[in-house]
Amino acid sequence: MLNRIGDHAAELSVLLTAEQGGPLARARSEIDLLTKAFGPALMQMELHEKEQEVPESLDIFGRSRAIGHVTKRYTPIGVVGAISPWNLPVRLSFGKVLPALLAGNTVILKPSPFTPLTVLRIADYVHDLLPPGVFNVLTGGDDLGPWITSHPGINLITFTGSTFTGKRVLESAAATLKRVTLELGETIPGSSSPMPSRKKLLKLSSTVCFYSVDRVV
Repeated sequence: MLNRIGDHAAELSVLLTAEQGGPLARARSEIDLLTKAFGPALMQMELHEKEQEVPESLDIFGRSRAIGHVTKRYTPIGVVGAISPWNLPVRLSFGKVLPALLAGNTVILKPSPFTPLTVLRIADYVHDLLPPGVFNVLTGGDDLGPWITSHPGINLITFTGSTFTGKRVLESAAATLKRVTLELGETIPGSSSPMPSRKKLLKLSSTVCFYSVDRVV
């Protein structure tokens, strides 16, 4: 999958710039970060079954307990609902998709309605690499997210976005006792104190703040 995405990196970068508004170099760096760094690192993930002998230990009452032989194994959760934002649509979307697939799950990905095109193009390029139904992309408006988070057939929700929306995601998923992973953030102020490196700090802060110059703040 990573090789297929990398083969189309130039085209995908242009499409990402067109739909998101950021500079071409930043779009290409997002594609390369997925295919050359983040993705290959995920491919090293090991989920092997592990067996070990656990010695006696004390319980909370100070009594000796023999645990004995333990087998640790990782089993798929089932269907993962992944909801990603618009600011880094490729990296954040496939940062959810890849580990879920590697762990044996199926995935329903909902990209932001503001930046769905690059994700959809990637899905078109890789759909023949996976069995039908293993990786799915759904696009839509504000109603689609709550349908995914409340659907009884989805076992886990992974969401990146605002704290306000994250609270709604957690509330919706709680009705069916889904597992939930939230990566939440807001616009936060930066501060510095008088020090010799203050100019350096301000330069670094401005670089980070305007990395995605397509953002409206």
